[in-house]
Amino acid sequence: LSNYGYLYNWYAVKGIFRTGVIASTDTLKICPLGWHVPTDAEWTTLTTYLGTDPGTQMKKNDALWESNTGTDTNGFSALPGGYRNDDGNFYDSRRFAYFWSATATSQFGSSAYYLRLSSFLGSVSRDNRYKSVGHSVRCHKD
Repeated sequence: LSNYGYLYNWYAVKGIFRTGVIASTDTLKICPLGWHVPTDAEWTTLTTYLGTDPGTQMKKNDALWESNTGTDTNGFSALPGGYRNDDGNFYDSRRFAYFWSATATSQFGSSAYYLRLSSFLGSVSRDNRYKSVGHSVRCHKD
């Protein structure tokens, strides 16, 4: 935990995201006042802005990564955290950083979008996963 931080399921993310404002029922306080979990569109805006090899630019060059390929040119300082599957097991702790978005794949669906940084690649990938899985969370200033 001290190296990798907390992992949250998407329901915790949903509980804090209310059009960019922390809901009054938020007991987790994942994001401080004036900050929110980025939407899928906000993640896309960031990675598009960074251009070539956004993952390299977002990763901190640190021994926690299986391969130290980060340059952290923008101060994002991403570290790997892997994910916690809904079976309770942890995976990819040194290989990937997974960050939830506040965007579900559909209104009543069981999946939501996330951003993935790889230890070995400079690119960033976007995918979706069951909301019950634990990923890292980064907060975005309102």
